[in-house]
Amino acid sequence: MISAAVSFRLLPRDGGLALAQGTQAGLAVDALMTGRRVDEVRQMLPALFGLCRSVQEWAMALALGLPLPPLDDLRRDMIRDHLARLCLHLPPQLGLAPLALPQGWQAGGRALRVALFGQDGLPGPGDLAAWSAGPAPLARLVAAVQGHFAPGEAVSDLPAMTDPFGHGPVENSLATRHAGHPLLMAVRGAYGHGPLVHLLARLVDLDALSRGAFPPPRRMAQGAALVPCSRGLCALELRAAGGIVTRFSRRTPTDHLLMPGGLLAASLATLPPHKADRAPLLAMILDPCIPLHLEAGPHA
Repeated sequence: MISAAVSFRLLPRDGGLALAQGTQAGLAVDALMTGRRVDEVRQMLPALFGLCRSVQEWAMALALGLPLPPLDDLRRDMIRDHLARLCLHLPPQLGLAPLALPQGWQAGGRALRVALFGQDGLPGPGDLAAWSAGPAPLARLVAAVQGHFAPGEAVSDLPAMTDPFGHGPVENSLATRHAGHPLLMAVRGAYGHGPLVHLLARLVDLDALSRGAFPPPRRMAQGAALVPCSRGLCALELRAAGGIVTRFSRRTPTDHLLMPGGLLAASLATLPPHKADRAPLLAMILDPCIPLHLEAGPHA
């Protein structure tokens, strides 16, 4: 099922916060697509998930062995999603004014990097403090997040996803995509694998996308595809016979994020109860692709 919206109650537990299931409204996409004609599913899926339309188109084309869409559509959609989160959605959560989208952002390139990170680009592993105090448009955002979460708060230690259709909690995120980046490694060592790492991973991914670098979409096995998206990796298993879909299964970064014991739950488990009011900010940084409401329960 893909949820249209989900809510949880926050409860104090063992020095952190635990999630108690609240309400969930969703659409059973797997069941909805199974039994339909392939051409109908090819039209329906991108329409249902319009904000990541290119991801759905690539996944279906790979799974079915069809002609592939333009790769640049995928890159441009990921850049758009990053800019929406960094420039429009996150700043008000931190008491900052939204940022204007850079002109010509669709083209990427050095102009986009300068507009967001400043003339010298992203900071090196030892330069984050100086950079976050400087004039780069996204520096104040990073500094504000540093001020909201102390080292060791809202951190997690889940294994990186290897099997997208596995059942145990794993991390499927931009931070795992760029786990070996020197800046993220340095910040992880100083702060833990928490909100600052996840925020900076989005900047690192945006930097890479501006250079045209991102993991290539690939066919995992007959009828299965793995496609990069702005939150991690999206997997689709789709099989058909006689033009009819006989198996349809999706797994997205949001599925992994919100599953029991997943990244959201693991991160909240190390957020002190007296900082329960920071949970919505944490959730926005972790970035589910559906509306998420976190409600403080008793004593949280």
